[in-house]
Amino acid sequence: MSENIMPDPKKRSYMLPAGCKDLHDVLQAQQAEIAFPEWSQGRITCLALGACDLLRTPLTKDQRGSVYGMMVHAAWLFLRAKDKTVSAADDGMRAVEFAQRLLDTPADCERLLDELCHENEA
Repeated sequence: MSENIMPDPKKRSYMLPAGCKDLHDVLQAQQAEIAFPEWSQGRITCLALGACDLLRTPLTKDQRGSVYGMMVHAAWLFLRAKDKTVSAADDGMRAVEFAQRLLDTPADCERLLDELCHENEA
């Protein structure tokens, strides 16, 4: 009685929603339901809040550099999704400024996020 205990990677797992074969299918379905700028804003918010929590703890210089790099990239992606009329270079400068301010003052995380997400509105 030699049963194969390895799961079949081509079959849907019981933990995935119906119609989804793998995690990529789940993420694609979620993105399709939410407009990209809103989805991107949710992602930048989650990343920034997590980064702020990390920045409030003792970190090595390399760890702080990793958090900074992650936030520059996330902010740049968000800004590109938000307004395609602005140049990628300008978005890059704004992303670097946001990440540096976050690194300098993690206690102001919510305010900095709000400014990033709602600049040029009104």
